[in-house]
Amino acid sequence: MAVCDITLVRKQVLEKLVAMPRAISQRYTDAIGEGSDYAVLQEITDGILLVDESICTDIISAPSGHPYASQFMTLSAALSNGDKVPGHIGSYGDVRVAVATVYGPSEEAKSRGDILRMIDNAALYGGPSRFHWIENNFIFHAGDQDVPSVKVYYPVFSKTAACQTPDNYTEVLQYGSIQIQQKMDSEAAFFKDYRDLYLIGRQMIKSGAEFIPPQQQLEAAMRRTG
Repeated sequence: MAVCDITLVRKQVLEKLVAMPRAISQRYTDAIGEGSDYAVLQEITDGILLVDESICTDIISAPSGHPYASQFMTLSAALSNGDKVPGHIGSYGDVRVAVATVYGPSEEAKSRGDILRMIDNAALYGGPSRFHWIENNFIFHAGDQDVPSVKVYYPVFSKTAACQTPDNYTEVLQYGSIQIQQKMDSEAAFFKDYRDLYLIGRQMIKSGAEFIPPQQQLEAAMRRTG
């Protein structure tokens, strides 16, 4: 999945900021062009990355799963029976269990008790098998028991100097990056629309929407419900 280009997002955010009333836009006039004020550009960049982190966290922690969560999944090192899955937010992904040292997709058991019965009565179950159970973030499996033999895909977000928001959410990233630049309460009215657009967009992302409608459609929806 392609992600947002921070240079493009910053340019679009700046263009909207300098189009605002003079009391706001004069802070950013020198931020465009070759003679840019580094402090101002860095302020915008920092804001974009803060919003990017919030959106990515929404994707990872979506209660019903999310179509873009897979881009944040990483495979754990081999774990032993009863080990703790690495700390994370959101739901874990696929589990792979080794049988005769060969890893393959695992099926979720019905309970931890089922796993323990499979281990204690391996002969009745045809030997080690690819079943697992995760309870309180501890993983149990019925695969090979003599060495660490289970791996888990789990979501990880590590903030960097680049955006990680899927490019289908570029507009939401812009809305949030604009509204975060409000400096004083007296400016609230000028940033309210962007804040509302941002909150609506984030709510749609949390619900698993793959695409966000254009700004005009969101504004029309805001007027109907306003």
